[in-house]
Amino acid sequence: MSKKISELTVAEFTELMTEIIDRRIEALLDPDGELREAFIVELLNRKNNPDIVDMNEVWAE
Repeated sequence: MSKKISELTVAEFTELMTEIIDRRIEALLDPDGELREAFIVELLNRKNNPDIVDMNEVWAE
């Protein structure tokens, strides 16, 4: 069963977003709780890359 995001209740939306955030956090951490080295390198590369769109520009549309 699929729903449009506009059809979700606040509780369903909150649960969905919490699950997404939790999975992203797990993907960034090693089992010992330290940030994965590759993530740090990628984050620094993206931060220092002038070709990446500024988040304010993304939300301005």
